[in-house]
Amino acid sequence: MAAVTERTWFDRRTFLTLLVAGLVGVVAVLPYQFGLTGWPAAASIPLLLVLTLLQNGILIGIAVLVGLRLGTPIRLAAYRPEAVPGRGLAATYGRGAVVGVAVGALILLLDAVVFAPLIREAVLGGAVLPAQPSQGQVAWVGLFASLYGGITEELFLRFGLMTLLAWLGWRLVGRPADLPAGVAWVAILVAALLFGLGHLGATAAVFELTPAVLVRMLVLNGVAGVAFGWLYWRYDLVSALVAHFSADVVLHVVVVFLV
Repeated sequence: MAAVTERTWFDRRTFLTLLVAGLVGVVAVLPYQFGLTGWPAAASIPLLLVLTLLQNGILIGIAVLVGLRLGTPIRLAAYRPEAVPGRGLAATYGRGAVVGVAVGALILLLDAVVFAPLIREAVLGGAVLPAQPSQGQVAWVGLFASLYGGITEELFLRFGLMTLLAWLGWRLVGRPADLPAGVAWVAILVAALLFGLGHLGATAAVFELTPAVLVRMLVLNGVAGVAFGWLYWRYDLVSALVAHFSADVVLHVVVVFLV
């Protein structure tokens, strides 16, 4: 990579696009969350929705500002248009989809072969999506939830957190023209670990938190986080978004019709 030239880091269109996309993910995941924790009273849903959007809007806005501002000198970008000419959007971001599907398949394989025998007794009774749901109901809830993982989680974990970690490491090593691979990998791994820890609440809703369950949570989510972080570093955030969404579709939609 060449040295970064001075330029305006804030782009209003990019900021608003990412902010709105992140909020769409927040709304989309609510049926999945309510399926795990129980649906609130109908009268309280509008207020809950407003408060959820307000709180998450502030956090997403901060994450996007961090990504835009700190990603500029280290060449971590939301979108790199130079990667598209000659290949086209489908070919460029199809790579992210392929990686995502592979990650989803790997997680299913690891879960079935390695972890299922260890955690079978830790499953909590009653921790299911809406009572006696059909495959179609579960699939659409999973598809909506995939928007949260694919967009909102990537804005928080990769565009916000990983960018901050990479920027701090870049400064510590003297601000070289290129982001060193070692610094990038530390940022990828730490963000992936925190990505795994961020699933503690959802895991606790389904499983008793035994050591095997915690290891499963960290390993399976960590594998995904490393793959998405690598895509963000080597290509752009959109590649990571596409991969994360594709992986979640495998895990929350496709698998519904396979079991």
